Amino acid sequence: MSEQPPLPQLPPSDAVFSDGRLISAQFDDIYFSVEDGLAETAFVFLHGSDLPQALATHQDIVIAETGFGTGLNLCAVIKLLYQTQSRSQIHYISFEANPLPREIAAQALSAFPQLNAITDEVLSQWPRRWPGVHHMRCAGGQLTLTLHYGQAEEILPTLDFKADIWFLDGFSPAKNSSLWSELILHHVGRCSYQGTKCASFTVARAVLDGLSSAGFVCEKRRGFGRKRNMLVAEMKAGSPKPALKPAEQVLIIGGGIAGCAVAHHLHNHGISHQIIEAGDRLAGAASGNPAGLVMPHLSVGDDLSARLSLSAFADTLSIIEKSDAILDRRILSLDIPELKKSRQQKLAAQNYPADLVRYYEHTQLQEHMGYDLGAGGMSFEDGLVIDPARYCHFLAADSPCHLNQHIEHLHFEAPYWQVHTDTGAVFSASHLVLAAGHHLPQLLQKIGFDNGRFQITSGQISLIPPQQMKRELPALNFGGYLASTGEHLMLGASYSHELSDTPSDGGHVHNFNLLPPSLREYLSSDLTQWEGRAAFRLATGFRMPVCDTEISTRHPQISVLGALGSRGLTHSSFLARYLAGQLNNSPSFLSRKLCDAMALSRVFGVNF
Repeated sequence: MSEQPPLPQLPPSDAVFSDGRLISAQFDDIYFSVEDGLAETAFVFLHGSDLPQALATHQDIVIAETGFGTGLNLCAVIKLLYQTQSRSQIHYISFEANPLPREIAAQALSAFPQLNAITDEVLSQWPRRWPGVHHMRCAGGQLTLTLHYGQAEEILPTLDFKADIWFLDGFSPAKNSSLWSELILHHVGRCSYQGTKCASFTVARAVLDGLSSAGFVCEKRRGFGRKRNMLVAEMKAGSPKPALKPAEQVLIIGGGIAGCAVAHHLHNHGISHQIIEAGDRLAGAASGNPAGLVMPHLSVGDDLSARLSLSAFADTLSIIEKSDAILDRRILSLDIPELKKSRQQKLAAQNYPADLVRYYEHTQLQEHMGYDLGAGGMSFEDGLVIDPARYCHFLAADSPCHLNQHIEHLHFEAPYWQVHTDTGAVFSASHLVLAAGHHLPQLLQKIGFDNGRFQITSGQISLIPPQQMKRELPALNFGGYLASTGEHLMLGASYSHELSDTPSDGGHVHNFNLLPPSLREYLSSDLTQWEGRAAFRLATGFRMPVCDTEISTRHPQISVLGALGSRGLTHSSFLARYLAGQLNNSPSFLSRKLCDAMALSRVFGVNF
C-alpha cells in the first residue's frame, strides 16, 4: 500500500511591489486597480451586488468571495457597514490560495488612509500563513470573517453553505483559469439561494457561460474607469432563502473546557445560555490541571485529524492571546522514543511553515539550547503552556453558571427540554449542548443511548517541587510531557483503564519512567516529595472528537461536544465556534467529511 500524500502546504508568497503596484509574480497581474482600488471595489462589488440595499433590508447577510488578496473588499464592506449604520450581521467567507504576509498586506492597504482604523483592526488579526481555516471578528462582532487558506477548487466543493452575495474576484481568468473554472462556478451556483447576487470585474465568455450553466442570469454593465464592462448576475434557479431563527435559550451541560468554549461563542452570537456543572467550580475535572499544553497534532499523511488540529491550533491561539492564561511559550517535541524520531523526521521534510514548527537535529538542538536534552526534535514556535482553569474562566466570564447540579433526568416537552437536578432545580431550554466530559456516556444513557464506542481512561500528573529541579527546562513532549506551572514542574501523564481519580505512588513511578534517561539527571528521583492529581478523560475508539449539532431525529435540539481525549485545550474552541455558529444558523466552515467523522452516530456504528 502506497503512503498517503502529505498535507498540502501553502506556496511561498509571490507578491512584489513594482512601480507602486502590488503584483503576483506567478500570474503577472495586479491585486487592485492602479486608478483607485477602493473606488473600483465599491463600484464593482458593493454596488454591483446591491449590497447597500441588502444592508438596509436584511438582518443577516452572507457574502462569499473567491480571492481574498489584500482584504480590500472586506475593508470596503466594513466601511459601508459603518457609513450606512446598518444593523445587519454579516458573515464574510473568502478563499485564498497564496496568502499575503501581514507586512505586505499592510503596505498595500496603506494606499487608502481613509481606511486606517478598519485596516488596523483587520491587520491586528491577520492570520498566519498556515493552511486551513481562519477567523476574524470585526466591527464589534457585527462582521465575522471565515478565511480558507488553500486552493478554492479543492475546498469549495467540500463545504455546505449558502451565500446571499458572491464577489467573484481574483486574477484575470486568462491568467488564473482554475479560479474561474466550470467546477468553481458550478459550486458558486450550488452555494447560492434563488435571488443570490453576483458581481465581478470580468465578462470573459467562459465566466458568463459557467454562471449561466449554474443557474444565474448574467448582465453586462459599464465597467469601472477604463474597463468597458463588468458583470452582475442573479440566481434564478434553486430555492429561496428560508426564514430561520437562531436557538433562543441554550443549556450547556458541563463546565469544563468544552462547555466554557461553547458559552464563549454563544455569547459572541448574542444567544442566551446557561451552564450547569456537577462540580463545585468550573474546570474542576480534567480541565482543572494546573498546566496544559496547546500544540497541534501533525500527521505524516493528509488526514482529517491533522487538518482539524492545524485549524484548531490557529483558532485557539487567537483566543488565548486575549486571556491571562499563558504560562510559557514554545514546546519542544523530542525525538523520543525512536519511533517518534522517524515520524518527526518525515514531518520535517513536508515543509510546514517555519513559524509553526522547526526541526533540529540532536547537535543543532544542543547548540541552540546550550545544553543537551538527549535528542533532536521539533520546536513548535507558537506552542503554549496555559493554565486551563484560568482559560475556562476567561471563556465563560459572561455566562450564568449553576454549580453542584447533578442531573437526575431530562425529557423533551416541545418546544423545550426540561432538565431536573438533584437540588430540585428544573432548567428549561430550547436547545441542549452536552459537554460533560467523561460523564457524556451517562447523559446519553438518560435519553436512551447505550455506551457506544467511548473510551474512558484515568490520567495522573505528577507535580515536582521546584527545589528538586536541577535546572530550568523548557516545555517538553517526549511520549510524556514536562511543563512548568509556575510553582511546580508538571510531569505526565498516565493512561489507565483502571478508573481512579486518586493519585498513587504507582502513577508517580509511571510518570518518572516516561522521562528519557537524558532528562532524569535534571530532576531529583525522590518521589516522596511529589504531589499528584488524577482525572478522567473521554475519547472515541477512532480517535476523533464528537461534535454534532443534531444527534438524531429522535432527539431534537440536542448538540454534543466531547470525547476530546488529550487534545481538549487545542481543539475545543474551534469546534465550539462551529457548534455555536450552527445554533445561530451561521454558514458552516467545516468540510462534510470532517462533520461526518465527528458525528455521534459514528460512535454507535449506526445512522439514527
